Amino acid sequence: MARLWERGECLQEDKYPRCIPRYQPFLRHPPGYQKSPATTAATATEPPLHPYTSTFPQTKTKHSHLLRIMKLTLVAVVSILFTLASGLALPNLTPRATVIRPEIGIMIREDYPRFPFPPGNMVVVSRMNGAHNVKTLLGFVVPPCTGKCTISFTDALTILDSRTLQLFTTIGYPAEGNTWESKPSTNNHIATFLVNIPGPATVLEDHSLTFPCPATTTRLGYEVQPVNDNDYVSWAIDRGGFIITCD
Repeated sequence: MARLWERGECLQEDKYPRCIPRYQPFLRHPPGYQKSPATTAATATEPPLHPYTSTFPQTKTKHSHLLRIMKLTLVAVVSILFTLASGLALPNLTPRATVIRPEIGIMIREDYPRFPFPPGNMVVVSRMNGAHNVKTLLGFVVPPCTGKCTISFTDALTILDSRTLQLFTTIGYPAEGNTWESKPSTNNHIATFLVNIPGPATVLEDHSLTFPCPATTTRLGYEVQPVNDNDYVSWAIDRGGFIITCD
């Protein structure tokens, strides 16, 4: 019996087990049974097993290094395929047209008819209760370009009430120092836009938004006016608003 105990074997025919296997030293012995001196001496030098560590021996297969290589190869192949798929899904970033933004943007206010507001990146067109009009003058320097030029509006910052704009040409080019009373004369009505956020504005009226591009560098002046009794639209001329594209 002592030899069986030392080898860590149990007698199945006994009513109670008389030994604890060597690979499970953390189990308790049933009450009334004492560990043998041999088992105590053997387990005293063994480190306690972690409760979340398997008690089965950790054996290595003959070709375990090959399995690791196969796993790494599979990961590399999946990564390459994912990269190729992502590249195929990328949008076409090639510019399809030359985008021309305003060189200058000047607000003129009805309430301050002789005060010159300095040019800035942010401009406003508004009207409140049929009065207090605010308009914006825009100046574009269009380089020589073949094909058709088109005026459009997109990416407003703020819109309220009617959110509608009317675009006119001006006789003369806007310049710093222009006021409500001293500005280039308003000429032809080009179009009417219903502004949306986000995205491009909806064209309500199009009289001549598309025109032949100039063969030489040309300065084009425009005036933007509010529509209806209450209206408010703001935009940044260096990031959105009115642009001219040359196809």
